[in-house]
Amino acid sequence: MKTNVIIISGIAGSGKSTLAESISKELGWKCVHASDILRQLKHKKMEEIDPYKTKQGKGYWESEEAMQYCRDRLQNLDWDKLVNERLYKLVEEGNVVFDSWTLPWLTKKGVKIWLKVSSEERIKRLADRDTLSIEKAQKRVLEKEEKTIAIFEKAFGFRFGADLSPFHLILDTNSLNAKEVFKIVSCFSKVWLEKKQ
Repeated sequence: MKTNVIIISGIAGSGKSTLAESISKELGWKCVHASDILRQLKHKKMEEIDPYKTKQGKGYWESEEAMQYCRDRLQNLDWDKLVNERLYKLVEEGNVVFDSWTLPWLTKKGVKIWLKVSSEERIKRLADRDTLSIEKAQKRVLEKEEKTIAIFEKAFGFRFGADLSPFHLILDTNSLNAKEVFKIVSCFSKVWLEKKQ
């Protein structure tokens, strides 16, 4: 049985959230931003969260509030485990595009795209997006990622970004704009999905 699922992943600033939105609109599928489920879970019960109405983070995960949330999550893995239990169910429903840091390593289903970007370029993008100095953007991003990697390793046993073997396409986005990334991934995903029918 075919599962229509596309999972887009990559380090902060790679463009994964924007790409997930664009691909889902083109296909007429739903879009799920896993990090927004996690963000909402801090203040709501899982049954109160509609995963199909999630939004891009746009700076939240580099905020001081999010830094504290990461520290809390490292001590209590229940939040992350609950999110991934929900994501597994959504994978089974199909016709969905995920923006997720964990799913590529935790499910065998779907086409998986990794957006690669250099440290210099992604820090510049995040600084521009959140109107931060390069120094401040770098400090926040590196602290968040260090803790997030530790959380995933502790909760799920994989090291985010270290092993890219789960991915069907690894795309370097350093010299590509959002439209160019979309064209490449859209074409690749359609071919991959047709082959799986």
